[in-house]
Amino acid sequence: MRALFSIAVLMSTAISAVAAPVLHVPEPESLALVAAAAVAMLVARRNKK
Repeated sequence: MRALFSIAVLMSTAISAVAAPVLHVPEPESLALVAAAAVAMLVARRNKK
């Protein structure tokens, strides 16, 4: 039983080490917030000139 448990632990760590990493996609709200900040910076820069 102990050997079976150790084999299961080794296989689970080996599978997670070989698996491709999951890329996190930003949420649309985050992208909208970044876009709004960029537009605000451009407007502020334009008004400064």
